[in-house]
Amino acid sequence: RDQETLELLKDAYEPARRMMGLEHPITLRNMRSYAFMLARLGEPEQAIELLEENVEAYGRLVGETSIPTTLSLSYLGRVRLMAGHAEAALPLFIRVQDLQAQQWSAGHKNNVYAPMYVARAHLALGDGASAQRVGERALGIADPESLVAAELHAILADAFALRGEHGEAREYARIGYTLLKSHTPQSLEYFDVGRMLIATLEALGETAMSEDLGGLLKRAGEEWDRSHAR
Repeated sequence: RDQETLELLKDAYEPARRMMGLEHPITLRNMRSYAFMLARLGEPEQAIELLEENVEAYGRLVGETSIPTTLSLSYLGRVRLMAGHAEAALPLFIRVQDLQAQQWSAGHKNNVYAPMYVARAHLALGDGASAQRVGERALGIADPESLVAAELHAILADAFALRGEHGEAREYARIGYTLLKSHTPQSLEYFDVGRMLIATLEALGETAMSEDLGGLLKRAGEEWDRSHAR
């Protein structure tokens, strides 16, 4: 299914670029979506090249501090993180965080994503204290029942575990587990968060919850494939 989606996105992006040029909103939106799916399917380096070009083109078209450019910058950071380039991703997420603080009012739900990825980059760099500090701030903005909150609980569980505070880590992991189980898959991010929580629960020795979540994701994945094949 993902490969089919990639082909559809490619078929939307490449003709748009040929007919309308790079610096057209439709081309740039399609390009961003195509690049991100490329990264999801194991081609992050090619995706990084496309997204770097995308950010530059958006900057020329609508300005370097615009919302579309900021969104592409966030995607570039996420793909660099996927590729294992956390040191390169972190300053991008900090830049996005600063820009979104100017674009959205304090406490707006859009302000939760950049600090969440800042926290993930800190985790990847082995800095549990910074991941905890930023993750807690993001959790204070997030809808407490949302999928984002489940992801933030997984991040904070990993942050506390990295600091050797396994009691706190288990508490955050259990809350994340409960939150994820209250959702149904509406996007691929559901499965990303689920896999993250499974790894966290396994590392903390919470085998029963990890196995339960694994079964849940398997069933949800089968239903997702059936529903998207229609």
